[in-house]
Amino acid sequence: MGNTKLKLVKIEGDVFVYDLKDGRRIQLAFDLDNGCEVTELLSDNEEVNAGSISWEHNDEEYDGYERIQDERCHITHLNLFSGYIRQGIGTEIIRKLKEDYGCLVTFSDDDGIRRDDGSHLTGDGPAFVNSLKRNEIIEDINDEGLMY
Repeated sequence: MGNTKLKLVKIEGDVFVYDLKDGRRIQLAFDLDNGCEVTELLSDNEEVNAGSISWEHNDEEYDGYERIQDERCHITHLNLFSGYIRQGIGTEIIRKLKEDYGCLVTFSDDDGIRRDDGSHLTGDGPAFVNSLKRNEIIEDINDEGLMY
């Protein structure tokens, strides 16, 4: 399942370069232990920080999920700057984590509780998670309030 808002133009290790529908070029640089940096690549070889996503990562199996996967990435921060939201970037990052890297991607429940790790949903977060669920990129909520 691909992302129709982004066109993949280059892969170099864990760095992926995409063209957005509006012609801008972005780079997703993954570090599975920490997160993914999003950068806009300008035509004059300059780069502009477009945001980042981070997660807590572990290699423990998670009980209660029917597909046992080796790695779990619990999203703690997703911060795309204005002009980069609703472009398919966050969705592509989550899709790559799940499908390409084999991570069990989890989000905290939208319950209004502010979490010390930053994983509480704010701003567009609840709508983003609902979009991921609607498009079957993640699944439902378990007993611990985590979304897959």
